[in-house]
Amino acid sequence: MNILHIITGLRCGGAENTLKNLLSLHHSWASQTVATLDGRRTPLAGECERAGARVVSFRSIRGLWSTLRGMRPELIQAWMYHGNLAGAVLGSIIRTPVLWNLRRGALVSADSLQLKAVSRACAALSSSAPAAVVCCSEAAMQSHVAAGYCAARMTVIPNGVDSNRFHPSLDLRRSLRRDLGLADAAFVIGHVGRFSPVKDHATLVAAFAQLADRRPNAALLLCGQDVTERNAQLTACLRGHNLNGNVRLLGLRADVERVLPAFDVLACSSLTEGFSNVVVEAMSAGVPVIATDVGENRAVIGDTGLVVEQECPGQLADAAIALFDLGRDARLALGARARQRVTNEYDLASMGRRYRDLYESCARKTPVRSRDRQGADTLPQKEI
Repeated sequence: MNILHIITGLRCGGAENTLKNLLSLHHSWASQTVATLDGRRTPLAGECERAGARVVSFRSIRGLWSTLRGMRPELIQAWMYHGNLAGAVLGSIIRTPVLWNLRRGALVSADSLQLKAVSRACAALSSSAPAAVVCCSEAAMQSHVAAGYCAARMTVIPNGVDSNRFHPSLDLRRSLRRDLGLADAAFVIGHVGRFSPVKDHATLVAAFAQLADRRPNAALLLCGQDVTERNAQLTACLRGHNLNGNVRLLGLRADVERVLPAFDVLACSSLTEGFSNVVVEAMSAGVPVIATDVGENRAVIGDTGLVVEQECPGQLADAAIALFDLGRDARLALGARARQRVTNEYDLASMGRRYRDLYESCARKTPVRSRDRQGADTLPQKEI
């Protein structure tokens, strides 16, 4: 099968990593091309190519069109709002089934006006443009149906995690802590996510300040895009809470599987999520999670961690103290239950099979294309 994936860009994020995982899972039976709309070459693009896909970058649908004329995709898989809108346009021109992919929960006030406008446009088209709309969680589906998306087109395929890649490791724990100058006995709260209003670093930092006052041997590790000392907004927030000494800013890491085992607890302070990849990755690494009650967090974590209200630093601090006071052995047991939950319910191979079944079902409904004199498939000669 010839599949075209359309995505805004290939930065390091949940949707992008899910796409990369699918490319790896499907390379043996599908020819895959990834088209990005932002024109940027990123390290993740190279990972997608190593997974067997061709990666092309364009800044306009016109640029995509010139590539499509020779590609003849049997299916277009679009990702996120901008990619979904571009996929709807292209799919209608070349008469190819389009699948949309919704990767987040409800829009929030911190989201841009442009993002909200594109989402509304997709909602208006959702009953006719896509053959199916894949949601990463029940929560993501419900929030989009409430926003006007067509419920009849929706299907839920939860994210999967590679439990061989993300696993507990005492050696990795000791190695990273040694590199960062952290004692093995330190109580380490970790966070992995880009610096963005929806990730709510401000609440996390405020919560950690309360924790540090009550448990002096606590440390905070922050990892993600723009989470560096060059980020003036973040460093000002840390200075405001007098936290510079026991906080480490790791920036964007391609080896998150080597970072997670160093955590005693993962904190997810997000204002909105569809299905948090890093939550299941941390659980797979045997790390208990404290997360805000958004998206699918409560359902994913179950009884293996704690869930708190969003924008409530006091609740987040109290939850961290509760896990601190459990002691290391009890936290390890909790982490082991979390890993077992992930391997039972969020297996990566199972996710790949469900996508493949959906792709094959939609591709069978592809309309017959016109043929040239030699019998080769041709795209309709339209201009945009």
